[in-house]
Amino acid sequence: MTGDDRKALFERLRQDLATGWTPVRYESADGLALGGRDYRPAPDADSGNALPLLCLPGLTRNSRDFHALARALSGRGKDARRVVTLDLRGRGVSASDADARNYAPPVEAEDVVKGLDSLGIERAVILGTSRGGLVGTLIALGHPARLAGLILNDVGPAIETAGLKRISDYIVSPWVPSTWEAAAAGQKRQLEAFFPDFGDEDWMRFALQIYADVDGKPAFAFDPQLGATFADISFDKPQPTAWELFDALAGVPLMVIRGVLSDILSAETVAEMGARRSDLDVLTVPRQGHAPVLWEDAVVARIADFLSECDREGTGATEPPAP
Repeated sequence: MTGDDRKALFERLRQDLATGWTPVRYESADGLALGGRDYRPAPDADSGNALPLLCLPGLTRNSRDFHALARALSGRGKDARRVVTLDLRGRGVSASDADARNYAPPVEAEDVVKGLDSLGIERAVILGTSRGGLVGTLIALGHPARLAGLILNDVGPAIETAGLKRISDYIVSPWVPSTWEAAAAGQKRQLEAFFPDFGDEDWMRFALQIYADVDGKPAFAFDPQLGATFADISFDKPQPTAWELFDALAGVPLMVIRGVLSDILSAETVAEMGARRSDLDVLTVPRQGHAPVLWEDAVVARIADFLSECDREGTGATEPPAP
């Protein structure tokens, strides 16, 4: 790929990330300016009783992670639905917190509920990637009337220490490249083992999701104080589990997505989740690690099927009787 080709690719992907949505702006209970993106179906779309989908990103990630999924789901014709993607405090367009202790899932869960209130959304399905899945779980337990279903993207009641240590190392010593080409190349060096099928376009898209675009150059899209999240974690032993929280989700329509190459969510944990929940919808994404990017048509279709099931359960609709 020539230099001109790379520039054209960057501009095409950058323009795509900037279209198809309107900004979300609201305030947290303690006065922080928070935001995200709102993807709405076309005015002439017949969305029927389709529930909104609320997407919550991982620890250092942001609302751009869900752009491809949100565009696809909000543009599915008669099956289109509203998709909202939020930036948790200290990430993306949301303001940083002077007190790092507030970078905690319980605080972030209440921020998200405020966001739902500001958007006039009474009930939604939540898709949470990694940390976002933990936040979604707390909303399901603390505000059950607001949640019609939960999708956990590469996160579960047991988190693998090796993956957590890898993420910690990245946050403690973050690297911001000087150019977008370097950003894409750097992500490839760090994560190629987890996404072996990615090509040049995929890595550039990945970089554009991770970094903020400031005057045409990559910049941090998260508050470095998030590193304090790991201050009390010991990486020389297994992490505490949260099976009691998982078991408390009984009755909530539940889907789990796992990347086969994940170092955060193990196959054994997913198997135990399925043993505890016979109705668990499990999607395994081949040749991807933590966390599946949710770009592929087949993945989008599986998520859309789960959302349709949530729609039916949420309205009390049932399948028609056999003739």
